[in-house]
Amino acid sequence: MSGSGLSHGGDANVLLRAIANQTKRLRVAQKAHGDYDLKQLALLFVMNGEHDKALPLLHQRLVIHEKFGPEDRVAETLQELGTVYRLHGTPDIALQHLLRALTQREKCHGKNSLKVAETLNSLALVSQM
Repeated sequence: MSGSGLSHGGDANVLLRAIANQTKRLRVAQKAHGDYDLKQLALLFVMNGEHDKALPLLHQRLVIHEKFGPEDRVAETLQELGTVYRLHGTPDIALQHLLRALTQREKCHGKNSLKVAETLNSLALVSQM
């Protein structure tokens, strides 16, 4: 083991504590900050390989942005959902979200934007599954 002093179990414990702390903060701050905390908690779950826990949070974030905007956040959340579904091993659902993300991103940022390029790259990754 390297000199970091953390074992793989220690790393997992740190991540689990971060998830628990973020979950508590989410409950308190969700009304004030909404989607940001959902995104952060979902990211922690994805980093821990818990895609099934990240997906409902991202779907909740999508509902918020579809209802209240802005449209670029809808596209961002669709991109994130597509990525998590790809990592979860469900390419058909990933493809649906990524195609919606592509349409939204082209509308919001233009066809030659970096955001569109990111989504096209994600679509290429799904096509390799």
